[in-house]
Amino acid sequence: MEHQRGHAFFSSYMDTFAYWYFWEDSVMARFPVYNPPPNQWISCTVYYKGAWVQHMLRYVEGDTSATPGLFFQALRAYGDSLKYRTASTADYQRINERIYGDTLNWFFNEWIYQAGYPRYRVNWFGVPESNNWRIVVDISQSNGNGAPPVFHMPVEILFHLAGKDTLLHYPINFSPQRDEFVVSARPDSAVFDPSSWILKKVSMTNVGVETGSPATLLKTALFPVHPNPFRGSVRVEYSLAAKGRVRLSVYNVAGQMVRELVKGAQAPGRYSVSWDARDQGAFRLPSGVYLYRLEVSDKSWVRKAILLR
Repeated sequence: MEHQRGHAFFSSYMDTFAYWYFWEDSVMARFPVYNPPPNQWISCTVYYKGAWVQHMLRYVEGDTSATPGLFFQALRAYGDSLKYRTASTADYQRINERIYGDTLNWFFNEWIYQAGYPRYRVNWFGVPESNNWRIVVDISQSNGNGAPPVFHMPVEILFHLAGKDTLLHYPINFSPQRDEFVVSARPDSAVFDPSSWILKKVSMTNVGVETGSPATLLKTALFPVHPNPFRGSVRVEYSLAAKGRVRLSVYNVAGQMVRELVKGAQAPGRYSVSWDARDQGAFRLPSGVYLYRLEVSDKSWVRKAILLR
């Protein structure tokens, strides 16, 4: 599909596969690609997740237009080695490992022999440091029953900096995981997995600390969002006059919390948090009135935001 109709069409095509796999996994049943239950051989998990597994293996092994990677070499070797014969998943893993030059046990165990997919929660913030900026990224996973506690897929985050962009690529070893990077300009926004290599759901929050005003001039406050009403995403800003334990949450008009944006101790300063109008499970919320609430120690502040779809 990508070769015939271009990358944009291919991405949309794969998004459709992901949608139906997520539906089957949450509504029907959760099971691995390998050895599915009876009557589930022809299923979204086997075929649609299976297609995503191939796509992700292509990402791990490498494939670029400028320098063809190992993925298609492994496909050709698999076909040449086993044509006219019966093949197994173990054969496919063995031949891929031979071409790749390293073990792929972690990949096959997590994506083929176990069920589920990663649900990432990503928080990041930037800290000025001399003439540079230090980006701190926290990534945790909550993958649900039957899924590995950690999917070890390496991840990419594209940071939009003042004047230029930078793509960070790094491995995932455990959950939660914190990584720090030094960049040459202030980070303004970020996109997790910008090329859509990973079958996942993600909740991303960016918390940037603004500098310039002495803490003594700050007051603890929750500011109105702008624009309001908003579409897609909105920034929630607040300030702290003193260090304290902070919780910033979003509620629907029934008083149910739909998203927790910030929780933990923070230093004095002015903060800005992006909310993508999704709930805690990364599902899009419908149009309506939402209340965002800031709790600091024993005090709280509430404001209203209107979401339009």
